[in-house]
Amino acid sequence: MAYTYYEGKRLHRFPDTPITEESMVCSADYPYHGPRKLFSGGGGLTSTAADYLRFCQMILEGAKVGDTQLLSRKSVELMTHDQLRKIEPDLGFGLGFGIDGVKAPLSELGSPGEYTEGGVSYTAFTIDPKEQMIVIFMGQLHPTGDLTLDREVEVLENQAIID
Repeated sequence: MAYTYYEGKRLHRFPDTPITEESMVCSADYPYHGPRKLFSGGGGLTSTAADYLRFCQMILEGAKVGDTQLLSRKSVELMTHDQLRKIEPDLGFGLGFGIDGVKAPLSELGSPGEYTEGGVSYTAFTIDPKEQMIVIFMGQLHPTGDLTLDREVEVLENQAIID
């Protein structure tokens, strides 16, 4: 079940009719019955929380699942290091992941070099190799009305680290 949140309004079940935001059309049953013209390699992917965790664990472990190496160590290094260099002064972005704290100081608790990505329905994950920690957030909400609950969850996770 997906929901919508607009500033000044309550949380509502996603409508049966699609929502149009600029050039993007979202529907409650996307990608199953939504537009079929996708220009994003990850656009339209759906998954479960368990598979999201499995993917994050695989990346955290250097693209290994058990004894099987799915990608080379060098491929993972390339994916998780900033590729924008001078193009974007504050944002680090690898091949598939945002990289926090490599071009500007972190704005919240975390580790420089942690990598993150999100989805259209207020889903996100962060992989922190330094802390060997994965944070997964699944909100099932679009639009989010500029909510920051996903970042607040990550701050709480980092505050819970006790050495």
